[in-house]
Amino acid sequence: MSAQAFQQPGFDPRAWINKELSGVPRGALESTVNALSLKLQVLGNELNTSFEDQVMQALAKLPMCSIDLDRVSREVGQLSVSLTEMLTPDVIQKQQEAEAATVSISKLHAKKAKLDQCLDTLSQTVYLNENVHTMDAAFQEGDTAVIASEIHKMQQALEAIKGYEHHDKLAAKIAKYEEGLQEMVESECVTALLQRDIPKAKEHLRTLEKIGRVNDILVQYTRHMVGPMSGEWKKFAQEVPMTPGDDTWEFALVDFLDAFNGKLERALAESCKYYTEVLGSNATQVILEYYTMVQRDTAHVQNKYYGSLSPPCLVQCFTKSVACMEALKDRYFDSATEAQVSMLAEASYSPYAQLQVQYPKTEEQRLLALIRGFRFVRELGNSSSVTINPGLVGGISESASTLLQECQQAVERCVSFTLIRPGDEAQSMQLAKAINSVVAEFTKRVLDVSTRLRRALALDDDASGGGSANPSPTSPSRPPPSIGFDGVDPVRLKICLQLHSSAAGVAQKFALFTQWMEGYIAALPAGPAADALRHVYGSASGRVFAEAGQEVQGMEDMVESIAFDLLFAPVRRQLAELPAMPTWAQAQQSQYYAGTPLESLRHVGDHLLSLPDTLGQSSAELDRNDDYTWVVLVLKRTAEYFVGQVAKIPQLSEAGVKQLATDVEYLENVLSEFGQEVPSLKALLLLASAAPEEYAAALEDATKLTPEAAALHAMLQAKRLPAGTATPSPPPQ
Repeated sequence: MSAQAFQQPGFDPRAWINKELSGVPRGALESTVNALSLKLQVLGNELNTSFEDQVMQALAKLPMCSIDLDRVSREVGQLSVSLTEMLTPDVIQKQQEAEAATVSISKLHAKKAKLDQCLDTLSQTVYLNENVHTMDAAFQEGDTAVIASEIHKMQQALEAIKGYEHHDKLAAKIAKYEEGLQEMVESECVTALLQRDIPKAKEHLRTLEKIGRVNDILVQYTRHMVGPMSGEWKKFAQEVPMTPGDDTWEFALVDFLDAFNGKLERALAESCKYYTEVLGSNATQVILEYYTMVQRDTAHVQNKYYGSLSPPCLVQCFTKSVACMEALKDRYFDSATEAQVSMLAEASYSPYAQLQVQYPKTEEQRLLALIRGFRFVRELGNSSSVTINPGLVGGISESASTLLQECQQAVERCVSFTLIRPGDEAQSMQLAKAINSVVAEFTKRVLDVSTRLRRALALDDDASGGGSANPSPTSPSRPPPSIGFDGVDPVRLKICLQLHSSAAGVAQKFALFTQWMEGYIAALPAGPAADALRHVYGSASGRVFAEAGQEVQGMEDMVESIAFDLLFAPVRRQLAELPAMPTWAQAQQSQYYAGTPLESLRHVGDHLLSLPDTLGQSSAELDRNDDYTWVVLVLKRTAEYFVGQVAKIPQLSEAGVKQLATDVEYLENVLSEFGQEVPSLKALLLLASAAPEEYAAALEDATKLTPEAAALHAMLQAKRLPAGTATPSPPPQ
């Protein structure tokens, strides 16, 4: 068996086996397969033996091959060195000669180019000088097409001789020829355009196009067309004068601008087909000239009226002007150049340009005037004698709603009117300062009301409404004179609470306004205005209207303190003289106070118990409102104030301690009526009620209630008088 069949590129073992076994009888198949397997084994052994022999022979030759390769490598290196030494001088020389030849060729080429340029300049100069003498004859013949062709050639020739000493002189002559040709066809061309003589108009326009003077004719043509539209503005100015104190002219202007823009769009729409047919690509330029010319002709009238408009009407007019511009751009400026689109926008915005710069300040002045018109601001004025009444205070919250609604509209107008540009944060900052100024001015006015109310209520005078707290030494059997109890004036309280409610309403509305502002900025479509506003209001140091927010918070805090002080004033008056009362150092309790709280404390209790009725609240409402009600606030402050006054008592006899325990227990019972307790008051009761042998246990129990227990215990111990040193009680009368 030969191994050649197995060396074929596409050898298929399955096909080879089928070939070898084909034609073998079924009975001889097994013996044939065994014989074929044996042959394959023999062939495999022969191949292995042959492979091993060849490998051994190759290994025997490897050392000699390595030596031969090393020798050839050395000889090639030596040959390379020898060739380099032989050829280097020649190569360098040839290279230098080639570089020198290249430089020479470049110089010759430059000289040839200059010579060609000189030759071209001379030939063009000769042509121009010769043609100048023939142009007069051409003008006399009056063939405008020939004249235009010649001028066009001369313009091209003039372009080729820039820098030539006679260039300017020739340019002046050609310009004179252009003007002469324009004078020849200008009148006829404009007339043909106005009369819509299309063939004649096209002929003249082709002539002018050769010398680049088409735009001048279009300007003249447009000048004849815009007269009626410019006259519309002048007619309005004559019929609708600006009358001080009467804003009807503003609404008339808005309506007029609507009608005027409609007429302008219709006029252009009617002429557009004609422009396109006659002027082709120049139609857009004519429409642009028409629009900008109308704007220029009426600029003085527009500036006069727009400068006197209120911000809402001004922005309405601006919106209508922009809408008109956008309609023209969409309809006629699809294939316009960037410069043409820019000119269209500039013509639309020019009447508003100066007003846009100062617009945030304009809105600020308008809003400040609105504040001065509010009833509570107007009535207070500069007079300090105005009585603060519920009706005056009640208007504050409504005024705040009106003001912040106007602020929202001012922000929207400012963003749409000023057209903030990328990177221009000045307008955005002006807007923030304007709103800050307005809200700060409003809160200042509310603070003025608060200050006057505090002054009117005399809440800063702690001693008001009280009498002497000391018993008369000449009438020892009589009870000590009462500290007059006048409670809370319901009218004053109503004003205070109404002012507090108004101040809270202002703060809440301002918070909603800042949320609205942040949401408004977030919802702005991507663009310059949104980017600039987000940069100003989104930074950590530039929280939306931070300055105004501080003013509002200060106003709310002050008004809250006034309302609280009014409710707490009777408590403060009744307990003001508590530390100086002689009953604390007497040997035994007065017969009038034995086992009962002091009269001043009973007045305090009556005041606290009457607060729900005074405030118009029920106990059920108090349970629901808990610490958030005025009653709870006054209760807790009363307990704290009482404990503070006890700390000021200089000395305590045993009778004084008993009286103190009675007073504390009474006050705690009053608090329990409202489901309230103050830990320091409960601790004081435990310590004051304890006998000397119970001090340690009482202190332990009191410490569980408050960390102040140790200080309270030390205070009581320091004030206790030694036995037998108490002030004698006055004898009975």
